[in-house]
Amino acid sequence: MKQTDVSFIFTCYNFEKYIAEALHSILNQHGNYEIEIIVFDDNSTDNSAKIISQIIDKRITFIHNQVNIGASACINKGFEMAKGKYICRFDGDDKWKPEFLETVIPIMEQNPDVGLLFGNYMPMDINSNNFAAQKINRPTHLQTKDNDFKDILKKYYINAPTIIFRKEALQAAFPIPQKFGNFADWYLSLTVLKNWKSYYLDTALAYYRIHESNNHRRAIRNGTDEKITETLLEEFAKYNQSLSDLEKQDIYASNYYRLAFKYLGENMEEDGKKYFKKTLQHNKKYLFDIYFMRFFIITYIGKEKYEKLKRLFKI
Repeated sequence: MKQTDVSFIFTCYNFEKYIAEALHSILNQHGNYEIEIIVFDDNSTDNSAKIISQIIDKRITFIHNQVNIGASACINKGFEMAKGKYICRFDGDDKWKPEFLETVIPIMEQNPDVGLLFGNYMPMDINSNNFAAQKINRPTHLQTKDNDFKDILKKYYINAPTIIFRKEALQAAFPIPQKFGNFADWYLSLTVLKNWKSYYLDTALAYYRIHESNNHRRAIRNGTDEKITETLLEEFAKYNQSLSDLEKQDIYASNYYRLAFKYLGENMEEDGKKYFKKTLQHNKKYLFDIYFMRFFIITYIGKEKYEKLKRLFKI
């Protein structure tokens, strides 16, 4: 029997609008690669399970959960089942260009010290209208093949559907601890990069769908983003002897800066104020950041008063 090249661990919850398109983008990959798709429908309340069951292909293994167990628990089960040399973690609203595998697998084969490869992405809306490719905000000091551990600990700039992992590199990350909830991609990437190199492909081969039910916006509003960020900092930064005290302070400040602006973007000004303060506690350089201080002041006086002051003093 031919060895499986790539295992797709595919999680779905209430993605009936997108699930068929997502699956077919995997099934229609170019290249003569042996793939398996392990699909979990996590007790969806819509027609996702019915749509998945109607896509008949021997490469698909379909698990229909009768109770909702969460994405991380599904990924843990999928990893136990996976037979591929490479692993891709896929959500039910993601999508790939057909040349993804034939582009990335040769790179992984030529670079056995690389544990994960990632690249740019193309946003798309709920109607699958595609927009211009987005170049990720990866620090320019990094080489194409490098190690992004410290940088993605400061800010997770990797877009999940662009990643392909080497299964061997993922072993240390499983099972995903329950404390990381359904936001496991940052944890998985950091765990791999403790011991392996990364490879950045400066092209867009994956689509990222933007919609109101997107987990990331919901995670800001319900506090999950904050909780997971604090947990990851505790796990990977606080007691990490390879990081200097200055590096740790910078990592904490960068994450708190990000949370402050996310909360402000959701009009959660008190939460934003808390994280603006925590940012300054870890790095005083932001006192000289005009952009930072402008919005920090807004959390105290409100947007309306701030606009009045701007007009009064012609700021």
